Amino acid sequence: IVEFTGIACVFEGEVLIGTVELSLTQSSRAFYFFLNPPADAAYICNMAVNPTFRRQGHASRLLKAAEQIVQNKTQIKDVYLHLLSTALL
Repeated sequence: IVEFTGIACVFEGEVLIGTVELSLTQSSRAFYFFLNPPADAAYICNMAVNPTFRRQGHASRLLKAAEQIVQNKTQIKDVYLHLLSTALL
């Protein structure tokens, strides 16, 4: 897992397998105003896994990496996300 500020990515060699993007401040999630996450919470804005690599635990690894980013870089206690019904397809 490669971590950037608020972003974690999983690679296999040079192939990007998945990514998760975090909003750690309310000002950085202005685009997502309609979801209304609490101001004092981290928010998972985007998460995706390459279809070829799904069902192999990569999404779980990305969620754990997101939790670690929040723990290591902030005093935030809660992480919120939303799920689109199309994500289940």
